[in-house]
Amino acid sequence: MLHVLLQYNSKDSSVKLVYEAQPRPRAIASLAGETIVKVACGTNHTVAVDKNGFVYTWGYGGYGRLGHREQKDEFAPRRVDIFT
Repeated sequence: MLHVLLQYNSKDSSVKLVYEAQPRPRAIASLAGETIVKVACGTNHTVAVDKNGFVYTWGYGGYGRLGHREQKDEFAPRRVDIFT
């Protein structure tokens, strides 16, 4: 079974983390080996949980929104280590 996670970015988004608008969802290569079981998408960031309970976030990182102990935007999924 193939498991992929899709992301979407609109040209109307207030935060531009993708250099050009992506009119269609696309697979995220860095999560190709993971089985993602839950996803939450917002306008500025995304959260995914894999089958082992690991949490990945990406998007706008201002005010610590992504949970990485720093205020930095993430252009690709990054595992949140605060829970490990």
